[in-house]
Amino acid sequence: MRKMRAMPIMRREKAPIVSVSEALEIARDLGENVRVVGFSLGGLLAAWVAQRHAVEQVLAISPFLGIMGLSRIVTPAFSKVLGRMPNFFVWWDPIKRENLMPAHGYPRFATHAVAETLALAGDLLTVARTQAPRSPIILASNQGECCVNNRAIRCLTSVWRHHEGALVEHRSLRGLGFSHDIIEPLRIGSNTNRSYPFLRELLQA
Repeated sequence: MRKMRAMPIMRREKAPIVSVSEALEIARDLGENVRVVGFSLGGLLAAWVAQRHAVEQVLAISPFLGIMGLSRIVTPAFSKVLGRMPNFFVWWDPIKRENLMPAHGYPRFATHAVAETLALAGDLLTVARTQAPRSPIILASNQGECCVNNRAIRCLTSVWRHHEGALVEHRSLRGLGFSHDIIEPLRIGSNTNRSYPFLRELLQA
């Protein structure tokens, strides 16, 4: 099996990065052209793929590069403090709790997972300042985003575009309402009849 040619990063790789690299290696053994699509945390990991690996195309949908309303200046300190505090599981909806739909989703998130995600996003931005992405990438954000930081998405796009020859594009989706999960068809109030055609168009471009 072929070994991956990965760019070095500043610290030991986290488990999600290792898992993504292994999945990408399997995908390359199954087909010649590989396209990577990720949403939220998966969007961040997809952006990591674009930074470090050469694939046909990457689409990062609402990538979790920061928290809405939290300045990029204080995000690194917030991430460190959150990671040192006891781990808590927070309900997405404190009223519906485990009855939150859809049933296959996870009704809570771990604070340590948020801390690790923010740290990983910071590492990505650091590498992006000195190295161009190895894959063409489109970052898609929801204009009515309610969770992730769209400014952080625009910042990463701008940093990448400073590298000559980098194939980077940012597209803002409109008319999807005040929401983060724009790809879940079973979510109450879902607007996938608008988001899916747009995302398919980006993949086929």
